[in-house]
Amino acid sequence: MPDTSVSITTSGSSYLYISFTAHSILHIANGYSGIVQFNITLVLNDVNYLITAGVEYYRGSSETYILEFSDSIAMEYVTDTLAAGTYTIKVIWASKYDLGSGINQLIVCSPNGNYSRTLLVQEIHT
Repeated sequence: MPDTSVSITTSGSSYLYISFTAHSILHIANGYSGIVQFNITLVLNDVNYLITAGVEYYRGSSETYILEFSDSIAMEYVTDTLAAGTYTIKVIWASKYDLGSGINQLIVCSPNGNYSRTLLVQEIHT
């Protein structure tokens, strides 16, 4: 997800509280039938996939109109105790079905709709 990452330098013997919230619109194209699913994942240092949320819808028949649904996304994660160092947390997303066609969309941030997203990372000392 463009521009949705945070880097934090920790002092060690601490853990991270991570929170991501966003408003989304699921757009299902005219004539599409089947499953639409987008996975949103919090990732630590490009290696550790922490938690995934899914936005999905099943359209049983090929209708001749566009469907759009709004939804809120809220994810929280607390890491294990971490050593001192710099950590980067990213939000990534991918379509699980409808790969390649690009006719269905998950809109998470739009200046036209004034939708916002927030990624909060906080170091907690034990």
